[in-house]
Amino acid sequence: MEKKVVRVKCSGCASTYKVKAPVTDKPVSFKCKKCGKVLKLRLKTPETSPPPPPPMFEPPAPDPMEFSFETTQLPDVDTYQSAPIPNEPAPEIEGHVFEQAPAFEPPKSPAAKDQRSWLVLTGDTVKGPFSDREIIVMIQQGDVVEDTQLKLGERPWIKAHEVAAFKKYLSPQPTRSSLTLTDEDEPEENPKRPSREKAKVQAPTSLKDLATFPFQRENLPSFGIFAGIAVALSMALLFVFLVGLPLNIVGWVVLYGYLAALLNTARKSADPQAPHWNVDLIKAEAGRGASTLLTFLFYSLLPVTILILLMIAGFLNQMPELGYIAIALIPIYYALSLFILPAALVLLNKSGLAAALNPLKAISLVKNGGADYRSMALVCVGLGMLGFGAALAAVFLTDLELLGPIIAGLLMGIVLSYANFLWFYLVGRFTAEHETVPGKTLAVAKA
Repeated sequence: MEKKVVRVKCSGCASTYKVKAPVTDKPVSFKCKKCGKVLKLRLKTPETSPPPPPPMFEPPAPDPMEFSFETTQLPDVDTYQSAPIPNEPAPEIEGHVFEQAPAFEPPKSPAAKDQRSWLVLTGDTVKGPFSDREIIVMIQQGDVVEDTQLKLGERPWIKAHEVAAFKKYLSPQPTRSSLTLTDEDEPEENPKRPSREKAKVQAPTSLKDLATFPFQRENLPSFGIFAGIAVALSMALLFVFLVGLPLNIVGWVVLYGYLAALLNTARKSADPQAPHWNVDLIKAEAGRGASTLLTFLFYSLLPVTILILLMIAGFLNQMPELGYIAIALIPIYYALSLFILPAALVLLNKSGLAAALNPLKAISLVKNGGADYRSMALVCVGLGMLGFGAALAAVFLTDLELLGPIIAGLLMGIVLSYANFLWFYLVGRFTAEHETVPGKTLAVAKA
């Protein structure tokens, strides 16, 4: 039997010995020579085992937040006893009331409202989602009024005037008055009407009020921006035609888009204000601006351009008769086209581009519109001929030295801006006063 020399310390008298002890799994007893205490010692046979295989993966690093506890190996002797835990009373802790902490809500940035998604209920149709800025643009265009139903997320439907963010952009909708184009004095107000109604700005009911509409204090900034863009486009066209022509096409798409918003605003409210210029408005109305430009090209601009080319060809090819005939036809046809164009714009606003480019439907609307349409259309013809005269004058003024193109561009841009501003406002008011006329027109055209 294998033996090993080991050092043994007596647990009774603390004496130490060197003894040869057999290597076995069973305990061996020894007696202390000084105090006579019997000691037990056990030396286990070492087990031979193959080395463990290398780990397949690197063990993760210990988490610094993990707690580890140190343990000690107890001696393998019979005399080991654990010390008893003293029985001490637990300390008293003062009473405390624990409450639920409020839920944490991150602070909202100023732009968070623009990220909200609103649904808009129009009749039986739900549109959206729209951001706060898009809803404000729709309010300015008249598509959203005080009683329009809005919904935010899973919340219930509410009216637009109940939302604090939109309330300041909304104004009470007064009762619409009939559109007249006379220069007579307005009738006296009903004395029984509350003073709050008397303070409201009434819709223009005379040519005098109509003529000053772009220059009203609330409309002048928007009209000034419109006129500035039109003047810049006119100057570009007069200075370099090949460069100014594509710029004018793109620019008038933007301007006609704004005029479409003005028409829609006038259709929704009896005392409208010109919409404010902003990027959202330009983006939202770009499609209607392109459709309006196509309508003008179809009814007026392209036919007039063809007549002008015939006039030039007649004089260049020694056919003055053809030239003079074309000169006479240009203002006549242009005036007739201006008489039908308001009907096409009404159809464009109510039924889309296909209906607007149908001359039969436009002529049917002219007939169904009666005296009110003729009054409105005659004013539009006068405004259109005013712009036509400014364009002709600009052609001759361009030949002046130094400031010729600048003066011509100012004249043409300002006159065209003023004429178009009043023109689209009148068409919007006519549409508001005769909501059923386009429907009758479509029914007649189908029959």
